[in-house]
Amino acid sequence: HALTRIGIPNGTVDELIGEKEIGLNWRPWAPSGKRIAYVATYGDQDRDLFTLSLRNLKKRQITFGGVMGYGYDWSPDSRQLVYAGQMPGQTKADLYSVPASRGKAKRILAWESSNEWFPRFSPNGEFVSFVSDRNGASALWLLELESGTVRAVKGSEEGRGEYLWNRDATSITWSASQGEIFRYDLSQDKTTMINRSDGGIWHKTLGWHTDGKLLLQGNKGGSNLWLMRVPKLEPHI
Repeated sequence: HALTRIGIPNGTVDELIGEKEIGLNWRPWAPSGKRIAYVATYGDQDRDLFTLSLRNLKKRQITFGGVMGYGYDWSPDSRQLVYAGQMPGQTKADLYSVPASRGKAKRILAWESSNEWFPRFSPNGEFVSFVSDRNGASALWLLELESGTVRAVKGSEEGRGEYLWNRDATSITWSASQGEIFRYDLSQDKTTMINRSDGGIWHKTLGWHTDGKLLLQGNKGGSNLWLMRVPKLEPHI
């Protein structure tokens, strides 16, 4: 597999690096814009986290064993990476952080009988959100990094698509299995439905547009992209 870069607006395609197998997260670019993080499979199905400099195209191996294909994320200051890992002999995934400059990985969450996947830093760097099956069904949880406090995000068991932090880190938005859109308010510890799926239209959250609108995938007459105004949340093509 090759990691390529497409130039905008000229459309030129550059091959950056080749690996046996490459896995990219939803946000591989460091917030600084200087490096890309990816999971590479090599050797006898070994899998580790690497970063690639966009200045000189030199790669740096960040982890040495135990990385799983269940997500990773950059810290807002581009100094740390958080990922789901499984050490030799383990049958479940735990959460780890590691310096992006390369160093010793630190386990930041390890529950005895559950898996923790898809970690994401909050925009202010104070929380890591992640998916866990601790209560028997996959749901979203929050880890406060300074205190180590963990809490479940209410009503997130039916989540699909992306769990999206808003830019000021005060809430998380996602779509449910029937297309409804929910928002969790951190300060109130409360989940609210902010859009109900009507007429057989379902929505899948994809990300935030630069102007603050919510980018959705919908099935009205086919698979379409929608922008939803905030806070009125009235979808339109």
